[in-house]
Amino acid sequence: MILSWPARRRLWRFGVAGALAALAATVVLDHLGNFGFPGDDWANFDRHRFRVVRAIQSDILEIQSPKGPARVKLAGVNGPHIPGDFYAAQALDYTRNRTVGREVTLRLEPLEPRDACGQLIAHVYLLDTDNLNADMVKDGIVYVERRMRSSLLGQYEALENEARRRKYGLWKSVRRTDMPVWRQKWLEDRANRQ
Repeated sequence: MILSWPARRRLWRFGVAGALAALAATVVLDHLGNFGFPGDDWANFDRHRFRVVRAIQSDILEIQSPKGPARVKLAGVNGPHIPGDFYAAQALDYTRNRTVGREVTLRLEPLEPRDACGQLIAHVYLLDTDNLNADMVKDGIVYVERRMRSSLLGQYEALENEARRRKYGLWKSVRRTDMPVWRQKWLEDRANRQ
């Protein structure tokens, strides 16, 4: 069947309009969270206060938000995990004692507000200037996370160097073989570059 020029034009316009409408609907539904994403994380979480319900790991918290429970991965740090990691029980106790049942303010990472598991990535503040992530590095509770970008990476690296030098927390007795595999590889790569 051969369509006339005006008929082909109407069909093309309908196709383009339909595609644009479908795209717009997808964007709106995605923003509302219908595809498993929470919508505008910055509007919903950044610089807002939330009660910490529990510490899942030393570097992962569960908060209660108006939309229900949400997991928060502490930005710029990687803690020992239970079961099995060196210093994991002490690190989890530290996190529990500092956070559970308390109100915290989240400051999301500017480029990536969520990780691959859908957890929020945030710097957690107990008070306006009391950064939990920095405190944990300074006290030797966690390692600085170098596999992902962090807006405070330089600050955290300086704190880790000081904690390591003073042998705080896990730095008192950690051996290279006790460290997570990613950190062992990072140390090896750094040694090879020098």
